Amino acid sequence: MHWNGLVTLTIALLTVAGMLIRPWQSSEWMWALGGAIAEIAIGAVSLGGAWNAVAGGLNVYAFLAGILVIAEVARSQGVFEWFAGHAGAAAGRSRTHVLLLLYGAGVFVTATLSNDTAIIVLTPAALALGRRIGGSPLPYLFACAFVANAASFLLPTGNPANLLVYGRDLPALLPWLRAYGLAAVATIVLTYAGLVWSFRADLQPLATAQPETRVGSTPAGRVALFVLIASAAILIFASAVGWALGPTALACAAGSLATVLRVDRAVALFVLRETSWSIVPLVAGLLVVVAALEGAGVTHFSRAGLDAVSTLSPWLGREVAGFSTTALVVAANNLPVAAFAQRALAAPPTHSLAHAVVVGIDLGPNLSLSGSLATLLWLIVLRREGIVVKPWQFFFRGAAILLPTMFVALLLAP
Repeated sequence: MHWNGLVTLTIALLTVAGMLIRPWQSSEWMWALGGAIAEIAIGAVSLGGAWNAVAGGLNVYAFLAGILVIAEVARSQGVFEWFAGHAGAAAGRSRTHVLLLLYGAGVFVTATLSNDTAIIVLTPAALALGRRIGGSPLPYLFACAFVANAASFLLPTGNPANLLVYGRDLPALLPWLRAYGLAAVATIVLTYAGLVWSFRADLQPLATAQPETRVGSTPAGRVALFVLIASAAILIFASAVGWALGPTALACAAGSLATVLRVDRAVALFVLRETSWSIVPLVAGLLVVVAALEGAGVTHFSRAGLDAVSTLSPWLGREVAGFSTTALVVAANNLPVAAFAQRALAAPPTHSLAHAVVVGIDLGPNLSLSGSLATLLWLIVLRREGIVVKPWQFFFRGAAILLPTMFVALLLAP
């Protein structure tokens, strides 16, 4: 690799390191945008190439903005606190039933509205639920983090990384389910079983059943719940018929906001203030950095590696590709890995190991606190509540659950 390629790679590594370490409590998007500007400044990517890279992510930005607005509309009306209260009452004296109800909600929200949305809306509800029933809230909090990644390849809408890998060639619902459905269902079941086993000491039955709490049962709350369910249904339908998910998510967001505005005029200000808009420049900056790496020829090495692995027996090739991708995700976060994979796999991704790579990108973050944007958002929510989860604590618990789950998932991904 020529010296300018090494500089390009160094900037990319510093960009990812800055996002993960966040020195001076800086925001992740600043490092992504700074890395993009640095790559342009050294000529690793031209202004035209940078613009093309940014424009290529329009569907992803629209999807992210849309689903986050939908989530904040629902959160503004206490929909998820309402769920926490009813989940506690429905579970009676069983903490395991509470975990199952929360996990099931996580599967639904992740699959239909993305893993980032699931983290934002369910983690506060899980914390409130854990505090209400007593004992350690960690089983419910870890359930939010793990299900956000485990269920993120059940449907195409489950993870923005899916849109980055496939771009405009994102499969419709039925082809997606044929490719990933069985592996995703196995992953969801095994991850839940692993959570129950891992937290068995914290899931002893309650002394008394929990009373039902009707939080959020206001007219505005009921309207918000209706538009949330309707938005999820529309996104599933859009995926089934092959519509672009970005514009569909934006349309659902606009419809949700307009509907709830009729009963609560304050919702617009809440959504404007609380939505994590910085996710858009973060993804845009990463796309420019990845375009610079492609210009430096880095993708050639990735394609060569995939081609070499494809000469192994099919099941072994999938295992090696999936676990290798997981290692990259742990080191560099799954968003840049997904953007890079799109180029390494070619568009549309037709490489025989493409499904294994996607499984590694989506499920791999359960091994690291820095593995995905969803887990980074999870950490931010926990810190606001004074809860600290150590990297080693997440890693060892994640390894016990992820490693056998990943092995099975890769066996089932064709």
